[in-house]
Amino acid sequence: MSDLNAESNPLQKELEQLMSEFAAEDRWEAIMLFSSDGLLMAGCGESPILDSERLLEFAFSQIETVQMIGEDLPVKEVVIRAQSGRQLAFRYFDALGEQLVLAAVAFRKRGFRNAMNIIIRHLQKLT
Repeated sequence: MSDLNAESNPLQKELEQLMSEFAAEDRWEAIMLFSSDGLLMAGCGESPILDSERLLEFAFSQIETVQMIGEDLPVKEVVIRAQSGRQLAFRYFDALGEQLVLAAVAFRKRGFRNAMNIIIRHLQKLT
């Protein structure tokens, strides 16, 4: 799934297992964790509407929009709701010594925010 080899990277394996557990509950079709350099650090699932490269491209295009708002109102989440019942959710947060992006193609009423929060808190505990 990702640019790294999960067998040689225990953190990636752990994150992808956690992501898979939430995917099994239909929280999202796909979820990806990107570094501030745009490297795919971990991921789970596939979406028929958006592959990982397009999800990455869109996540990073939102950073410029977020920066335009300014430091007075720091943005940690951007959610786009589609008519198809899906949502594109982008969470921007600090962990592991850098800013990370957690991007998901989620279902509307499946509690994806809580699941994303669990993953983010897990990463921030490692810092």
